[in-house]
Amino acid sequence: MPPKRTTRKPQPTSNSKKSKKSQKNDLDLTPEEEAEIREAWNMFAGSAREDDEAEEDEDADRDVIRRQDVRRVLIALGLESTREELQDILETVDPEDEGIVQWPRFLEVAALKIQYRDTQEEVEKAFKLFTGGGDGPIRLQDLRRIADELKDNVTDEQLRDMLEEASSKGIGRGVDLTLRRL
Repeated sequence: MPPKRTTRKPQPTSNSKKSKKSQKNDLDLTPEEEAEIREAWNMFAGSAREDDEAEEDEDADRDVIRRQDVRRVLIALGLESTREELQDILETVDPEDEGIVQWPRFLEVAALKIQYRDTQEEVEKAFKLFTGGGDGPIRLQDLRRIADELKDNVTDEQLRDMLEEASSKGIGRGVDLTLRRL
């Protein structure tokens, strides 16, 4: 008979400043990004508490929002989502479907959305470097220009192979940014 599998119970973590600071560092947010998220959050914070609980600690009120306000906070951050994405986000930030969202869970999701947004902006910026600032597809002549600027000895055949690998439309059509969305 094989040995029983044992699982370790997670150790309780303290809510010390040190653990909160390391959590923030794990999120890869700049102080400005976190302040941006907090500002949008604060527009709706406290509205999740019942009136008889409203007299309780104001700090506790700032740490919750209503589930239905999550979309509004994301819009305030410029992080609009599709219905499917929003449903996934809501299941993540309110897994028990209690109707209340806690700040730490929302911060994690918003951090991921901001990182995705930043990545998209970087991709679009890099794409424009290849196209010379245009919105059109990357073509063979664009790759040739970049290779020449970098003084990289690349044959046209190698450049065609690059385009063929990157494009589902074929070499003649180039590589469109919409094909390479993350």
